[in-house]
Amino acid sequence: MAELQQRLDFGHSAAELPVSVPCSWSDRLLGLRWVLPKIWTVAYGRAFGIYWSDELRYGALHPEPTEDELAAFYRIETYDEYLGGTAQKSAFSPGLFSRMIVKIAYLADRGVDDPIPSILQMSVGQRLSVCDIGCGSGSFLNTIKSHCACVVGIDPSEVSGRAVRARGIEFYPGTAEQLPAAVATRRFDVVSMFQSLEHCRDPRLSIMNAKGIVKPGGLIVVDVPNMDCLGFRFYRQAWYHTDAGRHLHFFSARSLGSLFRSAGLVPFKIPPHGLY
Repeated sequence: MAELQQRLDFGHSAAELPVSVPCSWSDRLLGLRWVLPKIWTVAYGRAFGIYWSDELRYGALHPEPTEDELAAFYRIETYDEYLGGTAQKSAFSPGLFSRMIVKIAYLADRGVDDPIPSILQMSVGQRLSVCDIGCGSGSFLNTIKSHCACVVGIDPSEVSGRAVRARGIEFYPGTAEQLPAAVATRRFDVVSMFQSLEHCRDPRLSIMNAKGIVKPGGLIVVDVPNMDCLGFRFYRQAWYHTDAGRHLHFFSARSLGSLFRSAGLVPFKIPPHGLY
C-alpha cells in the first residue's frame, strides 16, 4: 500500500508507470524512483520513469522510447553542434563561490584526470589500433591518431560522419549493438566508448560486441556519467548529466563493474572522473 500511494503521489501523468521493472543484465528488479512528466528536449510527450536499484547502484529509463521518440529527443540544434564539433563555448563565467563549490565537489568525488593521456601512455614503443564507438565529432581519435597505427570511428549520426571524415579519420555508421560489417571482423588493441554506453538500448550486448572486436590482452575503455557523484545525489533527475531521454541507462562504478563481469570481462580500474 505504501508503494502504491508513493506511485500515485507522482501525479496523473505517471499513473500508468509500473512499480518495478526487471534489469536487462541482472536478476535484480529496479524500482520506480523518479518520474519525468515528459523529456525536456520535446514540447510534449508521455511520462517516463527512472527505475533504480540501490543494491546495483544502477538505473534505467522506462518505458523504452520508440524510435520516433528517440529521434525527437536528439532533434535539437545544440546536439548537432556537439556531434559536428562546432559547439561554441559558453560565454558564462562562474563566480568565485561557484568555482569553489565545483572544486570542493571535485575533491570530494576523488576525481581523476582525463583518461586519454593514460591511453597515450600505452602507445609508447608501439603503434596501437583504436576503435571508438559513439565517436561524436572524432575529437578523441584526432588527439591520438598521430600515436596510433590506425584509428576508426563508429557513430549513428550523419553529422558525426561528416565531422570525422573531415578530420581524415576512418569512419563507419553504426552503433555498439549493431557494429558495421566492415568493423565486426577486425580486432583492435583498444576499443573505447566515451559517453556513449548510457545511450545504448542494450548495454550488455554493447559490451559483448566491444569484447568481440578487441584483441586478446587488449583494453576496453568505457566512460559514463557517474550516478554516485555529488551532482546526481543533489540534483537527481534534473542533473545535467542525467539527460534522461537520450540517456537510457544510469551507471555507477559498482554497476559498471558488474556489467563488465556479466559479459565475462574483468574490470581492473574504475576511477571516478571529476563531477561525472
